[in-house]
Amino acid sequence: MLKLEPVPESTFGIYMILYHEAAAVGLLETVLFHEDGVECISEVAIDLLQYAVEQLTTLIVLIKYLAEHMEVSGLGACSATNLYKTNDVPSILCHLLQLEPWRRINDKGDLQVFNYGRWSRPSTEDLTRMHRSEAQLWLCLRQLLLEPRLQHYYVIDECRRTSFCRLQAKMTDEKIDQIPPLGELKHLLCQMAIGDYSSLHNRGNGVKNPGCAVIEVVPQIKEAFLRGVHKRRKALAAAQLERCHVDGSEESRRSARRLLDSYASEAALAMDGGGARCARCGDRAAKKCSRCKTEWYCGR
Repeated sequence: MLKLEPVPESTFGIYMILYHEAAAVGLLETVLFHEDGVECISEVAIDLLQYAVEQLTTLIVLIKYLAEHMEVSGLGACSATNLYKTNDVPSILCHLLQLEPWRRINDKGDLQVFNYGRWSRPSTEDLTRMHRSEAQLWLCLRQLLLEPRLQHYYVIDECRRTSFCRLQAKMTDEKIDQIPPLGELKHLLCQMAIGDYSSLHNRGNGVKNPGCAVIEVVPQIKEAFLRGVHKRRKALAAAQLERCHVDGSEESRRSARRLLDSYASEAALAMDGGGARCARCGDRAAKKCSRCKTEWYCGR
């Protein structure tokens, strides 16, 4: 759709598609916090893992939960293969931590931090507190490098060792104070720095070496869909693009209203603990602050 119309006159339709995707991801993030949630999606866990890897910069927490509960899904070996061998997720996390994509220097030379969907100048508290994206990256890297299956699926060669060791400079005492479990990761990185990998090969915890006969479960949903529409992709994209146009006509206005109502309706609000409440008076609220995107109010 974006290739057919790189600069659309109206972005409302495409925005709502992405908004719906983000809402679905948010629900998944909530239910996958507990291992029971991961166990329930065992049949599509590899497909979800592949999707999350493709969207890694924003969906890192999903990968952390899937890695943390990979055993209960019944696909531990396949998940480990996907994480360590197919996609080399630890190296991706390492590069993201070094790049710090949540920070930038604007044209005026001022530091900006990305929070709640927009770039802004960080406060003193923001500078002393670890950014939430950085925290998720550190926790996910810790989960993967301390995972018992690591020794069977991941070879830390000199190139990878050098990349991981560069992270030591970023792991300050202040960050460990904010997230104490990172102390174990720092200890591991120190061992890597002196060339001691013994701890990586002594954390079996009952996980056996899979040997050579491993039947890997590969992602199927996306590939099967793309094969089914291969010859019709352009036509389908053109048809969907036409439905996304908001040109001011009565039909497009009704379509836009239906999309908005799906998230602003009483039924949608009822899913969130009985509905949103006004931050000032506590009454039921239907308007969200356009600036912070988090607070709700009952009126302007």
